[in-house]
Amino acid sequence: MFNTGTTGNGFIDLYSLRGVKSGSEAGPTIVGNVRLSSTYNDWAPRWAIGNLNGTYGYGVTTYGFAAGDATAANVTVDATNGVRLRQGTTDTIVLAPNGASYFAGVMTIDTNGEIRQGTGTLGSNYTGLRIWRDTGIGRIGGYNNNTLQWAGGTDGVLYAGSGNVALWNSGLAAVREVGSLAGTRIAFYTASDRATRTGFIGSYTDSSSILPYYNSNVLWLQADTSTGKANPLILLNNNTSIIGTLSLNGQLATALPVRQHTTMELWSIDAAGGSALTMANTFVFQLSDASAFSGLVILNNATDGGGAVFMCSGGTVVKMADGNSVYSTTKDTASKNNLYYDAGSNEYRLQNNTGGSRTYNIFSIRLRAAS
Repeated sequence: MFNTGTTGNGFIDLYSLRGVKSGSEAGPTIVGNVRLSSTYNDWAPRWAIGNLNGTYGYGVTTYGFAAGDATAANVTVDATNGVRLRQGTTDTIVLAPNGASYFAGVMTIDTNGEIRQGTGTLGSNYTGLRIWRDTGIGRIGGYNNNTLQWAGGTDGVLYAGSGNVALWNSGLAAVREVGSLAGTRIAFYTASDRATRTGFIGSYTDSSSILPYYNSNVLWLQADTSTGKANPLILLNNNTSIIGTLSLNGQLATALPVRQHTTMELWSIDAAGGSALTMANTFVFQLSDASAFSGLVILNNATDGGGAVFMCSGGTVVKMADGNSVYSTTKDTASKNNLYYDAGSNEYRLQNNTGGSRTYNIFSIRLRAAS
């Protein structure tokens, strides 16, 4: 069945053995052809049904359907190859006979296109996965009740927790303000991400919190400020430095390190920064809680300037030194600072019996838990 018309006209070739154009077109097949020029044999198929051997790039007997331009965009359907959207003979999208499907080429998303799987209505109560186009850039993210919970950004950051957690090539920030470290509670960096924290591995917090971080082979633990370091604890080359005051609510679990006094102002043990004890007249301070002890007590009367050294052991107090003669080892001694043993309570006690308020600096060394 044919029309001998001009370019753009066509005819139907219905054959059981072979087509009119080539002996390689094997039937039974019905082919719709379109003339491409005025040349007598210049035509090409635009659809075919039946045995596709010899058309649309098929070289063996294969029954099915094909349509489109065999050298440009076309679609083929057959039991061997499945459903194929092709460019020439190159597959772009394939629905395989085994139920699998795949993109053989690159698929892009048009202005209003997207891939979505979930429930509810986007913009209202959508929950699920989206792959969509945002100002010309592809995005992927997950929603819960229309709130974006996680997303991959083209800035190289993976966002989660409604944007409060960010993971990128320089580290991790949690509970953060998106786009800024302001308000960030925890951040870990592995590269030169902040000018003031080069090579920083640690945590960033707001200015009212403690900041531990690693910088230039030093581990810092500090109260952070926006301009520098405030009262940090520094761990460097197996040494520990404390800038500021160290307060202990408990005790040191290991031996207190000491050093020889070979440099000015570097004391072997320096307790001068500790808190002093102020006692009203006749006030009694017990040095131990429930029982006596054995050890050394060094007292300094900051009010009068008098200092003394006592050895407490075996229920007795021995005054070893008293530079201003303002101390005694007997309870209720008038006009004295009295460090004595109280047999009734089994305690060593300090009594201010000077007639006025006094402030004491006390340094004690316990040698034994019992007297």
